[in-house]
Amino acid sequence: MKSLKDFINAFLANKGQHVFFSLLIMKICAFSGSLFMIRILSEKDFGLLSIVASVFAVFAPFSGFGSPQSLVRFGSLSNSEKDKKELSAYLFKKGFYYQLILSLVFFFIGFFFM
Repeated sequence: MKSLKDFINAFLANKGQHVFFSLLIMKICAFSGSLFMIRILSEKDFGLLSIVASVFAVFAPFSGFGSPQSLVRFGSLSNSEKDKKELSAYLFKKGFYYQLILSLVFFFIGFFFM
């Protein structure tokens, strides 16, 4: 029981309640938005929207092919400000090219659903 109290105290000390409530509000808005979309769209349009959202969900984890995560990981380990800026510029350039390729693939796959 003591470890649960320690966890809750650390959670509140690190402002975890802000993250929790923001995620809760986001889920409630997404649920109410989907209910709204179901009401205003026809069955065919809602089905098409669902398919496009599913295809997008497949490609979303590949966004930038890990460049933003690499910047967070290795940028925090870097000691000098110059190294951080060089890493940021390099990953921005690489991530932009990778995202452009991914966007083109997504765009061309979108033609199959038209």
